[in-house]
Amino acid sequence: MPIQINNTVYEQLKVMKKYRRYIPSLDALVFFEAAARQGNFTKAALELYVTQAAVSKRIRELESRLNIKLFLRNGRILTLTQAGRRLYEQSSMALEYLEDACRQASGEVSEVIRIAANSAISLLWLAPKLKTFGLSENSVNINVFTSDKSGDTITPENDLIVIYGYGDTPGWEAELLFSECLVPVASPGYLDTLGMNTELSNLEALINLDKITLLEYERFAPDWINWQLWIEKSSNLNLMKCQKKMCRNYIHAIGMAIEGQGIALGSLGLIDDELKSERLVVIGRMN
Repeated sequence: MPIQINNTVYEQLKVMKKYRRYIPSLDALVFFEAAARQGNFTKAALELYVTQAAVSKRIRELESRLNIKLFLRNGRILTLTQAGRRLYEQSSMALEYLEDACRQASGEVSEVIRIAANSAISLLWLAPKLKTFGLSENSVNINVFTSDKSGDTITPENDLIVIYGYGDTPGWEAELLFSECLVPVASPGYLDTLGMNTELSNLEALINLDKITLLEYERFAPDWINWQLWIEKSSNLNLMKCQKKMCRNYIHAIGMAIEGQGIALGSLGLIDDELKSERLVVIGRMN
């Protein structure tokens, strides 16, 4: 009796037949990736714990399956063809991604170190150091959490925290990274554009203070210092005559200062790179 099949099932079978029909066996791709990376069938065989003949056979099968030549052979020296190079670059990434997916599915999760800090520390101080560390042979996976609210960073989920304080946070061992020294900073030409003298002993020595813009920011923690508190603590009350421009946070104030929009309070240790590159200069003389 002839077998009847409806059109819907027939269409599904056609799709199944076409689905990923170009993908060869995974073993063949693994053997090829090892041979391409090692540049030698014997070294690939040692890595895969098989014979050199087994590697050579799988490569021939792959070349036949794809109808392309993958290697140029000169004795024991292997050179990838253009098609082989293209396949290697893409298949190696795919195999790496697949291995990572299988590792996660099996419950094996790579260790991640969680570091928390405020936005100024994260962008100005921590980021360059993480880049250097990430490019080193000691690199590990790192997750950086950034918040200007100290309550968000001081949590058990974080392994390391960089905080603004005196090292007396309960439940944490503290190590001093650097002491804070706040100085007025601006772009090199800021005062020149206002026709003011840049050789000053202090900021208050400026005349026409009403032309000056102080780049202010909100204090997100009680021990933070902004222009309002700095003026009060330093008794430079004449600076109250300056205009103030509210910034979203400290890092925004530094960025505005670099763009020549006013004078910011610069924290030495955080803005050292900006001072060395002379994108910012200290207004007045540091004692």
